[in-house]
Amino acid sequence: MNTSYVNTLLKLMDDLRAALGAEYDRLAPALQTLIDAYLAASNRDAQAWAEADVEDWVAEHAPEVDRAVRLQMVIDAAPTSSAPGANDENLAEWLQDVGESARRRAVEGYAQILQSIASLFDTGAHGIPKSMQAYESSAEDIVGAEIRESRPTDSNPPISESPISQSPITTRYTDIACPRRVWIGAERLAVVVRLTVAPPTRSAALQAFSVRVDAPVQIRLTAPAFDLLNAADQSTPILPDADSPPVVFDLKPRVVGPTSLVFDFRQAGNPVGTAVAPIEITSYEVVDAPESRGGAALQLPTGIDPPDLILTIHYDTTGAAPRLLMTLEETAAARVATFDPVPLRSDPAQVAAALYRDLSERAEVAGNLTDDAAFLAECNEEVQQIGFRLWRDLIPAGLKDLYLAQPTAWADKTLLVVSDEPHIPWELVWPYSPASGQADAAPWAVTLRLLRWLRRDAVSTGYAGPPAVIPLRRLACVAPAHTGLAHLMEERNFLRDLLRALGLEDVSPPAAQRRAVLGLLRQGGYDWLHIVAHGAPLDAESPPGAIELEDAHLLPGDLIGPQAEGYIYRVRPGFVLNICHGGRQTWGLTQLDGWANVLIGAGAGLVIAPRWAVTDQRALAFTQSFYRHLLGNASVAQAVYEARRAACAAGDPTWLAYSVYAHPQARAGY
Repeated sequence: MNTSYVNTLLKLMDDLRAALGAEYDRLAPALQTLIDAYLAASNRDAQAWAEADVEDWVAEHAPEVDRAVRLQMVIDAAPTSSAPGANDENLAEWLQDVGESARRRAVEGYAQILQSIASLFDTGAHGIPKSMQAYESSAEDIVGAEIRESRPTDSNPPISESPISQSPITTRYTDIACPRRVWIGAERLAVVVRLTVAPPTRSAALQAFSVRVDAPVQIRLTAPAFDLLNAADQSTPILPDADSPPVVFDLKPRVVGPTSLVFDFRQAGNPVGTAVAPIEITSYEVVDAPESRGGAALQLPTGIDPPDLILTIHYDTTGAAPRLLMTLEETAAARVATFDPVPLRSDPAQVAAALYRDLSERAEVAGNLTDDAAFLAECNEEVQQIGFRLWRDLIPAGLKDLYLAQPTAWADKTLLVVSDEPHIPWELVWPYSPASGQADAAPWAVTLRLLRWLRRDAVSTGYAGPPAVIPLRRLACVAPAHTGLAHLMEERNFLRDLLRALGLEDVSPPAAQRRAVLGLLRQGGYDWLHIVAHGAPLDAESPPGAIELEDAHLLPGDLIGPQAEGYIYRVRPGFVLNICHGGRQTWGLTQLDGWANVLIGAGAGLVIAPRWAVTDQRALAFTQSFYRHLLGNASVAQAVYEARRAACAAGDPTWLAYSVYAHPQARAGY
């Protein structure tokens, strides 16, 4: 019998309709999209991830239906000839074999599910197994109350009998006609973009992505080495059984040298894909000859809300001096704004290195002078000044004007920064207005729910975008005992207690030594890795990104290869690197280098790491708050926000140090 979550849900659609009531018509299309993705999945891995998206959608919008589905799955999976009898031991053993989905939501609803399962076979001789009662009690003693407090509550709207809305999903391919080379003297270059039903035989950047047939697709072109002669934003409809009408972008070459054309595709405010076509502007005349070339994609998952704001930052080196090109997307309004380039007069790597040294020193001093209120207040002001300078020097005038016109409208919105610039701490940007003499109460890391992602390039591998669900069922903790970190053991024990309380699996290596850790990374068996250790700054004698284990260093390059990268690609695990400087990146031989780029490039669903040295006690506070909220069903963005608040201490910039790479609305699957 097929006991998959989706197939069981389809049997209980009347229950879902009743639970959602008046909200059913509005919410059902998103669920239908997720179900369609599950039914269209081409392999087991894709089907499993699509099913996880459905599970989390139902758990968020109709938790009582989620419990009913899981209960029905257990009933359907019950052996017909050997159902549990009237003793607790048999029931507990049977639940261990077939009840993984019933245990998934852990503390909340767990006793209710077990009680319902037990009552199915109860003749008055038994109730909940004693072993399960003991488990539930230990969970509540440790973290249950805190987790339940952070869970949202759901109401039951009136019942509606409206049928489920249909929103068919289809696949379209990018057919981009663009030459590989163009002469600087060309008066006009016409670049033609089509979305086709079948894969084209010749395309400058071929990508496939899923789109709905009930809404047009907006196409935005970013061409840093060209002048655009017509609109940078254009749209084309999705026709049911035909190619979309062509969209034409007219360009004039401006700067000699290699560059690229970046095409971002959006539908209903949600990014669905990106295609990148390399092109060279030559100093000599060439014959236009369109060629088929590879591309790269940024694709956000369907079925969950997109980030409210997406700020794309491109590090452009086609001119005499590097510059930053920024594009802001307001997804709800489907508005896109491009701003004047920001020229960089100094080397960003050197500026960032000096900045991170300064912040690291402040964190260390603040940790040792917790009783000097005047000094700590001075430290706060200096961190604020850093944020002011970032706002003044790096945010283009158009973006400043847009923000300052309605600062309260931006408050608490999710912002995803997609940048190929490795050095700048965008989390520290602190807006202010010289005209009003006013400043925000905190930097963007706090006033906004700011997270990051990396855009794939021509040599990066891995997934095109962050997932909606990050698995957290098997956690490994690496905590070298010799580090001298005052709160290391407390952090490790906190995670162990948390896993035990929620019935999650502890797959930590036997020792925090290089061979054991590499064995875990290459052989797999984990879906979440938490490391608490010393890390080396980029300008230290240790190799960049080095993590100090008990016997040697662990380096980002140690993950390169089919075993470690292949496992990350299949599972999409989460990584929390609570190590000083772990979030720093730099330029490698051909691309960005550092933990974030290696892990995201391989397919990681989440990476969290600080960009400078952090104090032990504040790092522990960040960790504890983050996991409590994340495992209380908060989104990643909300969990990070709460963690920053918990880690905030006068004069100590640790709370702002963490860079987080994930979808803002992603949740943990456990």
